[in-house]
Amino acid sequence: MRDKGVVDALAISRQLASLTINLDGGTMFRCYVDLVKAYDRVNRLLMWELLKRYGVPESVVSVI
Repeated sequence: MRDKGVVDALAISRQLASLTINLDGGTMFRCYVDLVKAYDRVNRLLMWELLKRYGVPESVVSVI
């Protein structure tokens, strides 16, 4: 059953991208996180700063 979560997540991601592009021609950002590795190895302060430098909106940074 573990793999089903990945398949469902990919299907949902694809549907969201399709809706975003087809409905308003907008842009969709996706972020994939390896939760096993993410928490102990990431310099969070640097990550926030880099996201801001690359122009990711503050509202999106706060959600992440």
